Amino acid sequence: MAEVFKKDGTWTVRTSYYDHDHNRHYTGKGGFRTKRSAEAYGVELEKTKKDGGVMADRNITFVEYFRTWYETFRKPKVSDATAARYQYSLNVITKYFGSTLFRKITTTEYQKFLNWYGLGDKDSDTKPHAKETVSKINVHIRAAVRNAVNDHTIPSDFTLNAHIVYDNSHARPIHYLSYEEAAKFYQYTLNHLYNTFGYDVVRYMAITALLTGMRGQEVAGLTWADVDYDNGIVDVSKSWNWKKREFGPTKNPQSMRKIVVDRNLLNIFKKLQYDQGIMLKNKGIDNPKNLMFLSRYNRVPSSKALNDGVSDLLKGAGINEELTFHGLRHTHASILLYQKMSISYIARRLGHKNVSTTIKTYLHIIKELETEENSKVLDIMTSLGKGADWADFDVKQKAATDR
Repeated sequence: MAEVFKKDGTWTVRTSYYDHDHNRHYTGKGGFRTKRSAEAYGVELEKTKKDGGVMADRNITFVEYFRTWYETFRKPKVSDATAARYQYSLNVITKYFGSTLFRKITTTEYQKFLNWYGLGDKDSDTKPHAKETVSKINVHIRAAVRNAVNDHTIPSDFTLNAHIVYDNSHARPIHYLSYEEAAKFYQYTLNHLYNTFGYDVVRYMAITALLTGMRGQEVAGLTWADVDYDNGIVDVSKSWNWKKREFGPTKNPQSMRKIVVDRNLLNIFKKLQYDQGIMLKNKGIDNPKNLMFLSRYNRVPSSKALNDGVSDLLKGAGINEELTFHGLRHTHASILLYQKMSISYIARRLGHKNVSTTIKTYLHIIKELETEENSKVLDIMTSLGKGADWADFDVKQKAATDR
């Protein structure tokens, strides 16, 4: 039991616990004005011990716990881009919660945080944020909190029943090309694979993204060993880290996948491989990483170069759309959706973590297709009754006649 005693006019509570190495430690708190309040705190301490909680974690702040959790469970296996998003979440948590003790946060306080971040707060110079941004931080926090509950660091999950709040005006719409525009873009790019300096590697990368739905960093990280010409497969097993100029992991384990590609794309790859070999020989340079998309500057084009290249191709093709390189991935997905491919297949092909990610990302397209399907269902059901005497029976008119 916790020890309660009076010291210097106030009450103090103290208890002992053993760490994982069986070393004994003491923890407690003083300054209670009444013996009853000290005893209540003592009961709380004993409950933490009984539930298997780590006593040393009782005074840990939310910020400290989240940082430790991230460095232990997430940092060793995520890409630099994902790590940056976790760091951003940590910065937001630090700004709002500061030195708040982890165990002191309630569901109400957490909901206030979501409101503050989602809708913005002029007093703290916090701007409103879109649904996707708020959802991402909420996902990060929920994972850390659930781990803390499992370890008995905190007594309950304060994220339960909380809901995200966001500013609709900050929503970022998904931009993609229609089927006709995609065909126009593809054909124009095929006819303009060369510029005044020779083959343009960015244009080869644009075609690859359009026909596979791969992310920009996945396209950039392809090597010639990743292409199986015999079976028509591209093996996605890594990505390209533009900052470090080296290979990195895929966005998530599900992103490691094999994508079936058509014979035309394989022939395009063979053409690129031939042109690249001539370029390397003429310039007297090597390709030690066996990169597919090595530019004449002996490096992989940057993310900005890819976006600029797509913009130039759109203008050249006479397509009046604002589209980033990532928009080619969205275009690929939209084409598959409109062609009635299953959501589960599209999710696997895109390397999404789960089907819900695909549905959430392309919900507007799915709803549009459902509207078309509803019309088809009505036509089908109506056609079943053709030829019957009651097929065009007007219920309202008959009811009026009966009266």
